[in-house]
Amino acid sequence: MTAPVVATAAVVPLVSVRGLEMAFHVDGRVVRAVAGVDLDILPGEVHALVGESGSGKTTLARCILRLIVPTAGTVEVEGRDIARLRGGELRELRRSMQLVFQDPEGSLDPRMSVRDLVAEPIRTHLRPARGGIGPAVVELLDGVGLARRHLDRRPHELSGGQCQRVAIARALALKPRLIVLDEPTSALDVSVQAQILNLLLELRARHGLTYLLISHDLGVVRHLSDRVSVMYLGRIVERAAADEVFEDARHPYTRALLASVPDAAAAGPRPTLIRGDPPSPADPPTGCAFHPRCWLRDRLPDAAICATTAPPPVDGGNRAACHFADRVAPALAEDRP
Repeated sequence: MTAPVVATAAVVPLVSVRGLEMAFHVDGRVVRAVAGVDLDILPGEVHALVGESGSGKTTLARCILRLIVPTAGTVEVEGRDIARLRGGELRELRRSMQLVFQDPEGSLDPRMSVRDLVAEPIRTHLRPARGGIGPAVVELLDGVGLARRHLDRRPHELSGGQCQRVAIARALALKPRLIVLDEPTSALDVSVQAQILNLLLELRARHGLTYLLISHDLGVVRHLSDRVSVMYLGRIVERAAADEVFEDARHPYTRALLASVPDAAAAGPRPTLIRGDPPSPADPPTGCAFHPRCWLRDRLPDAAICATTAPPPVDGGNRAACHFADRVAPALAEDRP
């Protein structure tokens, strides 16, 4: 694994998101799937987005890739507002950002051979001379650990891990700068997951790739990521280096996610810190969006502010969007014998 990228003022973000909002109209109601997100993805880093299902992770990624047009806000790639790109500039953007899906077999056309699946993006975007694709396809497959014997197989003839290797080869075919990994191992057997994660780290080092990792598997996030942004109800509620998040989380929601991971080495069951289901983004709570489910609020006599006033957002000196971020660790320490 390469050394983590450190966020400094001197590092120009590869992707810069400011004030991003994405609203959908559902049954006459407005659903804010993304609600005012600021996010920088630095060159060469693995930036993870974590949170429960429905927190807005994939919608945010689709806006970054310009698969959908956000309701408000901007997405800049290397200083260029992608909403303004047209023609050749837009095609260049498409080549520079690729996506690896959650379901490896479902993301591949079942009628196409591996040879054609990997060659398709090259034919579509680069239009090489006849005969120039074959060697490139073989090189891409070799780079993801697949042999020539796989060239004429179709997705149903491959294992889940082999299908994901084909999907990764397709993503690499156009030499992208950013790859969005949307739950890249969640559909795979446990024995295969580590192989794919190690492959992704190896490819990152070899090609100088930048990853946006979307996952609810905190084990995967810890293994792969440099920085972590935690999303809840369309907002970033905590952002920090991965080690800091796992060792010293400052938001009660982040602590609740970490506590929900089973620990075989623990003497007994971990306390349940999160309760109920997330509220509807069509009818979000007032104040802090997490306050109806917050375990910390119940322990503080001065927590009435949580129901009425939204906490300051992350960045601008705040690592976690919580009125009482400095009391999270002490509150948990009181529970320990």
